[in-house]
Amino acid sequence: MLARISSNSDLAFTPQELISFTRDHQEPIGIPGQQFYYSDTGYILLGLILEAVEGQSYSTILEEKVFKPLGMDHSYLFTTERPAAAELLGIYINDIDFSRRDALSVDWAGGGVVTTMNDLLTFMRALEGGEWLSDEVYRQMTSFDQQYEKGIHYSIGMMLFDFSELSFLLGSMTDLYGGVGATGTYMLYDKQKDTYFIANFGSLKYRKKGIEELVKIRMIYDRMVVE
Repeated sequence: MLARISSNSDLAFTPQELISFTRDHQEPIGIPGQQFYYSDTGYILLGLILEAVEGQSYSTILEEKVFKPLGMDHSYLFTTERPAAAELLGIYINDIDFSRRDALSVDWAGGGVVTTMNDLLTFMRALEGGEWLSDEVYRQMTSFDQQYEKGIHYSIGMMLFDFSELSFLLGSMTDLYGGVGATGTYMLYDKQKDTYFIANFGSLKYRKKGIEELVKIRMIYDRMVVE
């Protein structure tokens, strides 16, 4: 899929086309419930399920169930009918800016929200404040019972970074958890220190480099707190 959109950034996708691409070009990795592997396809399916249950478009559901109640006034779902605003920062994949290209529809329910760092902070505070989700759902989201890769654990929609697993040199760093995007965007929370770390690097080149920068920020922050 990355090769397709890199060669033609004006391609537009429907959710059904994204599901068809997965069915036609990918293979199952195991029996459901017995093996974990991250894929955005699950979120595309979830978006379609929400539309069927609510009888509304996914963008409307987000607006009415999330953005308006939380006061996230600068957030919306990118669609070909509602492209990104002119002031949006670039999103670079293979040095091509996709922020105003139809191919950005490849994300949809897998992460296609246009937002700001302030709105991400609002969302994360609501998530942690217990004003938006039930205790049961929150516990499921923060169980982190699946291994994404070394030092990174996954549950329902969120990742946890265990820095002591990433490197013994980072053993003194407290865990962070939250949402992470492939273009170096993240909203993470340090529960022990009640601190939020939110950033946007806007490039696929920062998929891992963004976390390296996060470690540098943590080191500076930890020194400031100690001092």
